[in-house]
Amino acid sequence: MLIVASLGLVINLISMKILMSSAAESLNMKGAYLEVLSDALGSVGVIIGAAFGKIVESIVKDIFMPIVNFLMGGAMDFSNKFLVLSKPESFTGPETYAELTKAGATVFAWGNFRLS
Repeated sequence: MLIVASLGLVINLISMKILMSSAAESLNMKGAYLEVLSDALGSVGVIIGAAFGKIVESIVKDIFMPIVNFLMGGAMDFSNKFLVLSKPESFTGPETYAELTKAGATVFAWGNFRLS
């Protein structure tokens, strides 16, 4: 995502440079210039969002999750933490996340809700 947004920003900046000289002469060229400018601002927004996402992911993965893991006794596998909201009445299989979702149960997988 970051690479595509950066490439889009570079292309938009080049297009803005090309359109800038004729934007004062024609209303159509000014409209095209403003369109490219808004695309460039959108690319900047995506770049900022991707950077913010990486920062949050790093904070959760490298700071919060080790603390939570330590407080819960260490070596916790959070991917298998879930809460069964409802399951089919005929279900008799093992109470694992994979088997419950396969059987059509409604499962809140709170252990998967992390960013790492």
